[in-house]
Amino acid sequence: MGTQVAGLPPEPASITLAKSVENDTERRKSREAQREFERETLDNRIAALEKELFELKCHRNRLSSISQLPPEILSRIFFFCERSVPEKVLKHGRPHWVNVTHVSHYWRNVALGCPSLWSNIHYTAQSSQSWTQAMLDRSQSVPLAVGVEWFCDEDLPSSTEVSFQRALEKNCSRLEQLYFQADSHTTLREFLEYIPPSVPNLRTLSISDCGSGNRTFRHTQSLKLDAPKLRDLRLINCRINWTSPLLRGLTSLRVWSHVNATGLSNPPPTAGEFLQALENMPALESLSLKIVYPDLSSMKREPVQLHHLQDLSLDGPFAEVVGVLRHLSIPTTTRINLACSVSTSGISRISTMFGRALHSSWLSAPLAKGSSDAAPQHLKSLVLSPHKEAVIIYGWFLPHTYPDWNRDRPELTLQLDFEADSDRPRLAQLLSRLPIAQVRSLALYGVITEEDLVPICRLPFLQKIALRRTIAQTFLEYMAAEPSLRDGSQNTSLNYLPQLQVVAIDKTDFYGMDDELSVEELLDFLMIRYEFGVPVQMVEIRGCYNLHKRDVCSIKHVVGEMVYWDGVEERNEPEDSDEEVKCEDTESDALDSGDDDQ
Repeated sequence: MGTQVAGLPPEPASITLAKSVENDTERRKSREAQREFERETLDNRIAALEKELFELKCHRNRLSSISQLPPEILSRIFFFCERSVPEKVLKHGRPHWVNVTHVSHYWRNVALGCPSLWSNIHYTAQSSQSWTQAMLDRSQSVPLAVGVEWFCDEDLPSSTEVSFQRALEKNCSRLEQLYFQADSHTTLREFLEYIPPSVPNLRTLSISDCGSGNRTFRHTQSLKLDAPKLRDLRLINCRINWTSPLLRGLTSLRVWSHVNATGLSNPPPTAGEFLQALENMPALESLSLKIVYPDLSSMKREPVQLHHLQDLSLDGPFAEVVGVLRHLSIPTTTRINLACSVSTSGISRISTMFGRALHSSWLSAPLAKGSSDAAPQHLKSLVLSPHKEAVIIYGWFLPHTYPDWNRDRPELTLQLDFEADSDRPRLAQLLSRLPIAQVRSLALYGVITEEDLVPICRLPFLQKIALRRTIAQTFLEYMAAEPSLRDGSQNTSLNYLPQLQVVAIDKTDFYGMDDELSVEELLDFLMIRYEFGVPVQMVEIRGCYNLHKRDVCSIKHVVGEMVYWDGVEERNEPEDSDEEVKCEDTESDALDSGDDDQ
């Protein structure tokens, strides 16, 4: 019912209801506006508190020890992290190392402020184009290293092609390193086609065909680039044009290709092209080749002089590798690594050629001034590891107490792989051609015959020998045939290893049965040396089997205190050897501790 005003007709009920609804609507709007205002006030308060909390957390992080590092040092750490962690792309397409930017605000700012950290761009099937573009932007104007690693059965997406092409075109002057790896010739060719014709600052170019077949990638043979600063070229299973201008001025060249394919492998260059290409690289510091070499047997010309060569690696048939070595003159500071296949027939002739080539090209210091008067280099430390199907030799010019090819890079590494089902040629034939007359330290691993020991046991300056497993017994049996011990001999000095001072035995079984070494054989050897006035001054025993403490005591009675044993008691101890054995000096550190570093 509407409200009736005196003197006026009564208000219709519909009008009264409309006004009531309008009033309710206004009240609801007012209440909603009030709630919205309160929410906005709370949101502002929350935002202010969150900002304050963020600032407090940042301040707290800045007080940590790691945040005290200057940005220059921290960015350097990030750089090493980015370079050392294997490339791994996360599900969002970003590189794995980017996680370091999520540790703290300070770390993120430092990372974003270091352009070189973002200069290593990788294109893979999992990488994100948005992340790739972000890294290009963050790298600003620093030199770029762009790598392609594409191992995918699917065709190359057009979006990736466009992104890659634009990146190279817009940044051609920044390109410093380019790496390409793919298991498809088609994909590899498509990527190479987008390299700009002029890359003025490119220093490294690496192309690898990772396909499983024996076919080499042919399109690198016709690759034409204007790259005046190119210094490092690597071609893996790719053909090379030995007359290409890209080879001029290189300091590092690595060419590896299939050499056993029929008709599809990298065809060999002519002898003239090959040697002329090397001559066009006078600044070469590293040369690594695994190719089909040209026939240099009838080539007569002056050797190619590589004055700056530091590393030489040749892989191929022994005769062909020797032919290449014969046509080079390199510094004595060059480290040589040769991996050769060889047949047992003709090994003696090839070994003679190898010895002459090694001397003329390397050991005689052909590049030194007055080299005709210079004394040739000799190996002072040697590791021999002969096996049934291969022989590996490591040599150093400096004497090493413990020659280790993993710790100290050898000057000479020679690996000979023999034909299957053929007898291993005599090691003596090869050793007689190597400069080993002044070896001071020798380690023997693998399988050695008494015939192999003929040149070894006549080394006049050898001071230390290390023997492993069954080699120890073979060595002692051969040494027991010392010529001065024969009936009627008037010699008062030893013919075999007259300066030997240290014997190290490693991982050898002293069980003394069948083909195992016995402690008595070792004691006899030590006593003979003692009686001839050239005693062994030190014996080292590590990781051996069936060796008892009383045996070590017996060795000490002959040698003295200089016996180092790792303290490992015998295994498979005989039943009648339960009695306690005591040495006169049971407190000796040399006996009980067996410190490997002593």
